[in-house]
Amino acid sequence: FPFGFSFVSSAGFSSIFSFFSSVFSSIFSSVFSSIFSSNNFEEATQHYEEIVKKFPSDIVAAKLGQEYYFNIGDTASLLKIAEKSLKANPNSLYVHGMTAFGLVENGMLKEAEQVALEGEKLSGGTDPWVHHAMAHVCEMQGRLDDGVKFMEDRSDRWDNLNSFMYTHNWWHVALFHLDMDDMDQVYSIYDNKLWGVQKDCAQDQIGAVSLLWRLEMRDDSIRKFNVGNRWEDLADHIAPRISDHVQPYIDLHYVYALARCGKEEKLQELMENIENNQPYKQHQLTTTTAKALVAHARGDYDTCYSLLEPVLSDIKHLGGSNAQLDVITQTWTDTLMRTSQHQKALSLLEERAKHRPHTVSVKRAINEVKSILSRERIK
Repeated sequence: FPFGFSFVSSAGFSSIFSFFSSVFSSIFSSVFSSIFSSNNFEEATQHYEEIVKKFPSDIVAAKLGQEYYFNIGDTASLLKIAEKSLKANPNSLYVHGMTAFGLVENGMLKEAEQVALEGEKLSGGTDPWVHHAMAHVCEMQGRLDDGVKFMEDRSDRWDNLNSFMYTHNWWHVALFHLDMDDMDQVYSIYDNKLWGVQKDCAQDQIGAVSLLWRLEMRDDSIRKFNVGNRWEDLADHIAPRISDHVQPYIDLHYVYALARCGKEEKLQELMENIENNQPYKQHQLTTTTAKALVAHARGDYDTCYSLLEPVLSDIKHLGGSNAQLDVITQTWTDTLMRTSQHQKALSLLEERAKHRPHTVSVKRAINEVKSILSRERIK
């Protein structure tokens, strides 16, 4: 699951799944498989809402309901179903992290931190989804030092988790270091904590894609970043999964990686699958965004601009968290700068600096754009 049972270690997941298999095997597997394979997330949420209403202590149903709301970008409902579960299970070790995440996705950062810290106390600091929610809070508030300290102080508690939860929390740590311009740490986390734990896991793959993507966009007139053969290794493991179509957000990362390292045959196959098979209800949004990202990966920034501008306001419906979708926002800003639309870029950068005042690359980009605009005025 993209984030369904991410708080459970692989051993713990096996125990939970064995329990479900023995009790609900025929009902659970047939209903879930039918819904999941058809990407009918709206139907899925209806089922889980009914379960949570009848059995409010069913935390797994609330968690799965959250996942489906997450996949369609319905952040309001993502929060509401978690709040119902928290109200019914105030002493649960897991619902605080779920609720804090819902609060984060709705921009309620102060409330999210309060609920996350309550969960931290209740769990004795062992719930990685609480850690995850706090990473989101610190990232969105630009509290880089706080974020690194909070996460790294607890990182030893992630060692026995499934690969997604382990690598995803480390991905958040890498984002803090990226904003600090601490590139040695970013590369170290990528090579030792993020990529290589389970290379065939979709969530591990997109975390790795996202980090390389962001890192390369930090290129400017002062610093250049060479990621070596990391794109090729990633794309080799992505190629067998291009027919999965679990979530638009995942496919968009696959598209970018394949385009970035020039695997044209697999890229064409993936694009045709999306275009012709229409695996998502957000079909037009997905295909347009995919074409825009291919253009950016190839360095065709004019095409990226013309395709991405009309759909920017709708990208939340592609799935992914605010932090994950921020890579597309950063791609848009990068595109503006590379198409010499410096005033538009400056407006976005200055707005970003209000919320992330300590991000080194943003400060540097603002100075660079202001210098360009100053020279243009002199001319």
